[in-house]
Formats: sequence, C-alpha cells, structure tokens
Amino acid sequence: MGKLHRLPFPHDTSKTRSIGEIVHADLCGPMPTKSFGGSKYYLLLKDDYSHYREVCFIESKTETTDCVEKFLKKAEKQCPKGVRVLRTDNGLEFVNSEMKELTSRLGIRHQRTVAY
Repeated sequence: MGKLHRLPFPHDTSKTRSIGEIVHADLCGPMPTKSFGGSKYYLLLKDDYSHYREVCFIESKTETTDCVEKFLKKAEKQCPKGVRVLRTDNGLEFVNSEMKELTSRLGIRHQRTVAY
C-alpha cells in the first residue's frame, strides 16, 4: 500500500481577474443606536478582486438604491471596465423595480445569492 498524497489548497480562491468584475452589497440594520448622523442602517459595498470596501450610512432602507447608484457611477469613472456584476442577497431593498431599472440602465448584471 502506498502513501496517499493530495495537492495543497490554492492560496487565492478569488476567481475574479479584474477590479469591478463583481461587487458585493449588503445592508445591515436597523441598529439599536443611531449613528452620530442619525443613521440606523449601513450599506457595505465590496469589490471581490481588490477587496476595496465602501460604507454608506443611511437612515432608511429606501435610500439603498441611491447609495448603490452613487457607488456604481464612481466605480464607472475609476475602473477601466466599470462594474459588471452586482451580487446581493434577496432582501427587498435589492430586489425591487428601482434596482432592476438601475442595473439594466447601467448594463450591470444583478446576481442574487441563494437563500439559506
């Protein structure tokens, strides 16, 4: 009987190859205590390749689409190809007609994670 060998796990598990290929977004809140600016929620946006993160503090879930739009427009100017995929959960703040119109207008594919 021989000794079993296996290859080591790869160090980099990211499959993205450039900035803006996939951006993850998640809304957190409501927080029990308001921030100094009066916000009860925050939206975290993260680039999958560079791990660049941006946080947007908002007072209500209805401001989510506006915050995402500002981020995407900024990324469009700073990334060579802009954002190609926006990945979110299935929260109603992301799955609505406003977000659908935004992603379709900017030519961004909206991926939603599987509910657990």
